[in-house]
Amino acid sequence: MTQLQRLLLHNYTAISNLDALAGMTALVHLSVDSCKKLKNVDGLADCRALSSLLLGKTKALENIDALAGCTALTYVDLAGSQTIKNVDALVYAPGLERVMLARCASLENVDGLSNMRSRPGAKRSRMMTELDLSACPNLASIDGIANLKGLTRLNLRGGAALTHVNALRDFTALEWLSLRQCTAMENIDALASCTALRTLNLEGCEALENVDVFGLFPSLKKVTLPDGATRTR
Repeated sequence: MTQLQRLLLHNYTAISNLDALAGMTALVHLSVDSCKKLKNVDGLADCRALSSLLLGKTKALENIDALAGCTALTYVDLAGSQTIKNVDALVYAPGLERVMLARCASLENVDGLSNMRSRPGAKRSRMMTELDLSACPNLASIDGIANLKGLTRLNLRGGAALTHVNALRDFTALEWLSLRQCTAMENIDALASCTALRTLNLEGCEALENVDVFGLFPSLKKVTLPDGATRTR
């Protein structure tokens, strides 16, 4: 078993931990999707070959701190993990290329992504161009994605705790951005440097006042205003 490289555990509702996987140093791909009672991943602490990890749709996972030892990670899917507050352990995975974090209802920040790099013009197969952080109502800061300047599409819909998007300054490849229902959003001036921005959704951004979007963002082709009205040019 210690030489096992791939393992799929789908919808095993009774699993509360992964302690049985301790010592599986050859494990490369692990899917623990929809294991709703999973509380910790401590058993993965020594899985240093682990490259791809799916931990989506958990309801009891308290933290992913043990992943600090999984330095070979390139892909992590935590979408729908409702109780995770941060992804700090991912800062130790310098080769991380893609991460899925939508519907992480308790997520407060993405500082663990600060070592990820994505630049316009980089080799496309190794560059994250899209990021979905939608339905993360407690996400108060996106500073951790400041180095992902190669993003072309970013979904922050439902980020009710976000007040600004300063981390997106100089995201010159960004073409599509949704801030729909970011109800506390007060300032989007940093987007003026997003020279490729074509589509912007501000529906429900009720804290924004008197924003001349076409004047501020000359590249815009379509915008949905806070009141839900759509404008094109």
